[in-house]
Amino acid sequence: FVFMAARSKTSGGPNPAVTAVLAKLAEAVLSSEASQATAASRAIRDAASSSSSMATTQQIAEAGCVDALITAAHGNAEGGGLGLERTLLCAIAGKLPEHTLAAIDALAACATSPIVRGAIAGSGILGMISAVVLSPNSPPGDRAVGIRAAASMAFDDDDVAAAAGEERAREFQQLRQQLLSTNVCGVVARHVGEMWDGSAALLMSDDDDDDDDDLEKLLAAAQAEVAQDTLIRAACEAVRIFSRDPSFVEK
Repeated sequence: FVFMAARSKTSGGPNPAVTAVLAKLAEAVLSSEASQATAASRAIRDAASSSSSMATTQQIAEAGCVDALITAAHGNAEGGGLGLERTLLCAIAGKLPEHTLAAIDALAACATSPIVRGAIAGSGILGMISAVVLSPNSPPGDRAVGIRAAASMAFDDDDVAAAAGEERAREFQQLRQQLLSTNVCGVVARHVGEMWDGSAALLMSDDDDDDDDDLEKLLAAAQAEVAQDTLIRAACEAVRIFSRDPSFVEK
């Protein structure tokens, strides 16, 4: 809303009003008021993911929002937050603070743009994301956020990669190897498998021998499961992204 209200009168460059709003949001992300930090992170997420937003991902990064989100996702120790170690313990316990989760969610939205994906992927945030995904205590909604974040930074943009050279390509390859070695991709695959297992179980419980009817029921059950379950939706999208790498497919 704040970005739509600050439309530029010209299309020649960044809108100063939007830049000012983004700078304020970057400050708010690091606020000691958890509710304010959460709201700011969600506003940045919405701006990064909305095609109608006046704020580009480059503007978001240049205003300091991405750096602020990375700091918040690491526990914001200097700003009075829990710090990295205690935040990791919270993630493992399935009690990640809402404002920290909101920061990770916003980073996932920002990482869909190749402009800032490399910076986010190289920030060290994958350790926190992996803890959220791997912890058996993580609520489904938290794990869905972690899975989306992991998938958003798993691969570089092809055009950017071609221009960036081998070093950047190696960094993304190492990131994917980390996802494999920590079994993040295994957790993702398990959730997709649970969707189909549940649908198959529903189908097998029906005594109807009509094959066409059975197929329709199976598809309907799977679609309903995906539509209703944020975690499974995130896992399905992650599998689609991960399948670009043969190592993920083999795993």
